[in-house]
Amino acid sequence: MLKRFSYWVDTKYDTPQFKFELEQISQDKSHKEAILKEDVATSIWRANYRCRALLVKRYNTQGIWHAIRRSFRKSRANNCRAMVSLFTRAGIFTAPNVAVIQEWLGPFKLRSWFISEYIEGTLLVHYMANQTDDSHPRPELDALKADAPAETRADAWGELAMLYDAYDFPEAAATCYRNAGALEPGD
Repeated sequence: MLKRFSYWVDTKYDTPQFKFELEQISQDKSHKEAILKEDVATSIWRANYRCRALLVKRYNTQGIWHAIRRSFRKSRANNCRAMVSLFTRAGIFTAPNVAVIQEWLGPFKLRSWFISEYIEGTLLVHYMANQTDDSHPRPELDALKADAPAETRADAWGELAMLYDAYDFPEAAATCYRNAGALEPGD
């Protein structure tokens, strides 16, 4: 069994030079400008490519059984790519996708990398909690605020759950369904 890599690259970055940079990233030879997180499950760092700041997230395999289980699911890097698309379609600004790398050993998925543009600023969770900018009204976010009527919040959680279901994120969908059910138990 040979180790191999598969790549998805956004057309904006699809050049031979960038593919070489992806090979460097996948072999851990790229320059890590700033390490933001390093643990057993995930490593996150900031890198530069031609004066563009990139965020690289490497999802590590945690043993053979983890590799076997992950081989039957969408990779965590591809889940991130799908979530960026989902948020963008919902009108929530997120850092654009750049690339996804998947490492394989025969039929088994090993590590995966999600690369996006790096944007300096507030974390999404803090942004959503403190959304007070009235110049960009977000009725879909207002419906989830604590002071919104329970029925409105339940409907918003239900719609979000259906989106997660449609894009094959069952764990996130289940959480949203639970939130909706807690607000309107009889519905």
